[in-house]
Amino acid sequence: MADEPPLAEVAVRRSAPVERVEDGVVELDVEAALVRGKPRGWPYGAEKDSRVAEAITLRLVPYHRWGNRGPATMRVWLRS
Repeated sequence: MADEPPLAEVAVRRSAPVERVEDGVVELDVEAALVRGKPRGWPYGAEKDSRVAEAITLRLVPYHRWGNRGPATMRVWLRS
């Protein structure tokens, strides 16, 4: 099962997140960009990224709730 969206192609925007409470637990909705194409050497790529980005909303959940979501990749750090 693949991640949707692919986390290697996501860049989080630096705007304030929207808090949501699900079963008493705070989750965050953040604005992000889905950047498809050849990666630029994340996380330390020096060249300018000229790929086209699509605006998306990404839901961030606490670590203790993530494990119940099935096989997928978890990232602690996301690029911005």
